[in-house]
Order: sequence, then structure tokens, then C-alpha cells
Amino acid sequence: KQILKTTDSLKLKATVHGRIAWLNLGKNLEVSQSHLDSSFAILSKANNPKGMAQLNYRYAVLFRLKGDYDIALDYVDKSYQYNVSQKDSFRIANDLFQKGVINSLKGNYETSITLYYQILEIYEKSNNIKGI
Repeated sequence: KQILKTTDSLKLKATVHGRIAWLNLGKNLEVSQSHLDSSFAILSKANNPKGMAQLNYRYAVLFRLKGDYDIALDYVDKSYQYNVSQKDSFRIANDLFQKGVINSLKGNYETSITLYYQILEIYEKSNNIKGI
């Protein structure tokens, strides 16, 4: 938190808020959301599309944990669209995984399985043995 007080870098502030939010996801969802909201305000000023995509992914996880699955899907879709445009297969696989988990929680098991097979295909193409 000291960095937040001493830096003028918007990117660094947004990163720190995002990291604090991520670390609190399993502990305190309100604290996590507060830091994500701070990161959102900063990234909006900084016009940072990559940062916004990462933020949308974190919001997706937050809302999944809160049980707000439709909101979570909206956020992960935003992250996914950006990552597809960047051809970032690692982040695309992460987005698909979140979509799979959320759909499973909603009872959409066939959709989840389809998404998991898409992830497997990505991992096979990149020879990601650990992911497989």
C-alpha cells in the first residue's frame, strides 16, 4: 500500500490495486471489489486496454465468487474479446476456463464441456503439457 501513496504512475497504481484485489478474492470480496473499482477508475483515465482486459477478468472471478454468474459472464466476455484480438492464447485459455466454471455453476454442463475442449485444443497446439 506504500506504493499507492508514493507513486505518480497511473499504471503502477492500477496494478497495485488490481493485485491487492486479487489477493483478497478468497478472503474479503468487499475489499477486493473496492480495489477493483479503484483500478477501474485509474485505468479509465489512463486509457489502457490491456489493463482493462485484465481488470475485466478479475471482475469476472469476483462476481463468480459472489454468485452473480450473468455479470461474471459479461466481464469474462469483455476480457475474452480483447485477448482474442491480441491472439493471446494463454489468456484466452484462462477466459475460457472461467466461462466453463461459470457455466458449470449455472448448470450448463454441455457448454462447460465444450469450453474445456477448446482449452485443451489451445494447450495441445502450444504443446502446453502442464495445461493438458
